[in-house]
Amino acid sequence: NHSGDYGPLALQEMLDRLQHAGIAYTGVGYNRADAATPAYVRVGDTVVAFVGADLTIAKRFRATEDAAGSLWLPGLQRPRIDQVVLELRAIQRAARKHAHVVVLTPHWGDNFRSAPSPHIRKLGRMLIRKAGYDAILGHSAHELQGVELVDGKPIVYDAGNLLLDFNG
Repeated sequence: NHSGDYGPLALQEMLDRLQHAGIAYTGVGYNRADAATPAYVRVGDTVVAFVGADLTIAKRFRATEDAAGSLWLPGLQRPRIDQVVLELRAIQRAARKHAHVVVLTPHWGDNFRSAPSPHIRKLGRMLIRKAGYDAILGHSAHELQGVELVDGKPIVYDAGNLLLDFNG
């Protein structure tokens, strides 16, 4: 969600550097199509696709057809939840053609909450059951929010600061 803090040109520079270093990225891109492209990782004989999306209110950083940014979807807008699920299902189905496992990593929910909201829990279940994801690794709250198994598939609602040291 902060990848656009310094504007689209800085984001493009970051993407250039990631590509040059051979580091895969997802959820951001040179344009909206690139931001919606999964990152593929081979683990032994298994190919895992990672799909990233920002479902928060950080709309100002969204990618457009001709500008770098994040794959922003209105996931926190309750009336548009079905639209979000349909769009993420289309991305999952395209990824499934090239991967054995498809993981969604959404930026969602409110900061510094110890548990996901009922809306986020509903959305997570829909993304497993209706959009077909094999797992969800959420982030945003800077707090561990627990794990739920939905039809045997894990939803990590928020990984906390597992990958980021943030004192708030």
